[in-house]
Amino acid sequence: MRPPNNDVEATPREIAKHVYEKIMKTVDRYLKEKEDLCKQQGIPYEKILKVGHPVDDILKIAEESNAGLIVLGARGRSAFAGSVFGSIAYGVLHRDKNTPVLVVKC
Repeated sequence: MRPPNNDVEATPREIAKHVYEKIMKTVDRYLKEKEDLCKQQGIPYEKILKVGHPVDDILKIAEESNAGLIVLGARGRSAFAGSVFGSIAYGVLHRDKNTPVLVVKC
């Protein structure tokens, strides 16, 4: 017997959209806090928000902007190599040959 339909159906696409929207709201809040901190300290910044492959995107943006330094935060929550730097920081450190990389423990 099928349960009664209460006009509520959740498709994978609807669920994914809800999760994506929740994540983006959290990201926006986090970035706003960091923007405010930069403004308070007089630190120039440029906010770039991308959804994709972080290592590839970071390296591409650094190259396109002729960055003098890449600064990354690392929590070290992933596998052994990542436990020291974090998987994204580890990937950037080992793939970028042109731009200095500074990894900051978060």
